[in-house]
Amino acid sequence: LAREANISKVLARAGMSIKRGQVQFRDADQIALWVSAYPPVAAWVLEQTQPGLVGPFRDWTHWAGRYEHDSSPWVPDARLAPFRVKLRSLVARPRGVARVVGLSGVGKSRLVLEALGPTDEEEVAAPRLSYLVLFAVESEAGTIAVKNVVQNLADAGVRAVVVVDRCIAETHQDLSAMVKRSGSRLSLVTIDHEVPPGEKLAEEVLKVDLADGAVIEGMIKHTAPNLPSEDHRRLLAFAQGFPQMASLLGQSWLKDASIASATDDELFDRIILGRKPSNQALLKDAGMLLGAFGLLGVKPPLTDIETAASLTRGRTADDLHAAFQELAMRGVVQEHGRLISLQPKPLAMALGERQWRKWSASRWDEIFAGSLSKTLRTRAAHQLAMLNDRTIASDVARHVCRINGPLASLDALMAEGSTEVISSLAEIDSEIVTNLLERLLG
Repeated sequence: LAREANISKVLARAGMSIKRGQVQFRDADQIALWVSAYPPVAAWVLEQTQPGLVGPFRDWTHWAGRYEHDSSPWVPDARLAPFRVKLRSLVARPRGVARVVGLSGVGKSRLVLEALGPTDEEEVAAPRLSYLVLFAVESEAGTIAVKNVVQNLADAGVRAVVVVDRCIAETHQDLSAMVKRSGSRLSLVTIDHEVPPGEKLAEEVLKVDLADGAVIEGMIKHTAPNLPSEDHRRLLAFAQGFPQMASLLGQSWLKDASIASATDDELFDRIILGRKPSNQALLKDAGMLLGAFGLLGVKPPLTDIETAASLTRGRTADDLHAAFQELAMRGVVQEHGRLISLQPKPLAMALGERQWRKWSASRWDEIFAGSLSKTLRTRAAHQLAMLNDRTIASDVARHVCRINGPLASLDALMAEGSTEVISSLAEIDSEIVTNLLERLLG
């Protein structure tokens, strides 16, 4: 008590306002008991005293301080209020699970961060839900490490809200089972760009839609505050409801030309190339390939990237790997375990369309009925189907489904992966696919 009183007096003499009871001494056992009750606090203490022992998870403050959030101040967003209510209703209690999905670049991670952050009421008095948050990115931390930590926390009966970003569906299912088991006091939030099929989503799935113009406008004012009004309007329209689009272009524009007079292709190129590209042609080739296939594996086995290189003019697997790394640093390539994708969606679609136009008709045949693996063929068909409102998709579908074409035999139709390819082509031109099937089966 005497030491507490002396410390309070010294602080008071220094001009600080100290309330009675604010200065207290605790022994090691009491501190350990308190720390153990709050996983983020335990993580912070261990990180300060024994770095590397806390595993891949970090607390809410660390999450908020990541570059992608710290470099872009929060812009008021009409989506937040209803999203916060729904998310908290799912995970505020133990064993609650939420799956947040939506196209990459629409602001899912930032909305979850803000929804779990301190509310006005919590700022004043109530305990903060953010104190319970433990955050990790699956592609950065590793699937096995994430699962091990969550299993240990569930077994120990620790109360925490576990948030896993870029979490694939299979990992979500496994983590959900751990969190929902008897005795668990965890809640789970996973985030991913893969939207489940079907119009009606499960109760625990929250879909984040495109941002409205006010959000995009706020981001443009931050990333490119001195844009002329006509450039501002052009960038607002170009972003198409994707905050990431506005942010990427604002960061990469050199102010050496007018955005208002630039074509869409020029704007997409500037996002891909950034301010100081090391090899413009290579970066464009890598971006187009990734846009055409949607996903490519860049970690052993390297079959995907080696096959992709064979579809280019003189590029090697090492060339593409270096280009993908540079694009990842720029924020347009996203990791999903051993796979990568090009994000946001408008960029991937634009570059994918460009690649299909660049490939010859014989290359189209090779992709859908050649020596490519089933996985790459179905990915290519799926990406092409997403371009079904564009002329190139119809041209490709009609060519590969032609009489005496590569798919015009029962053997080709029965080959592994052909069912998925035919299904995707039917989304582009159902008539030409129906005619093909009638000829083969009639």
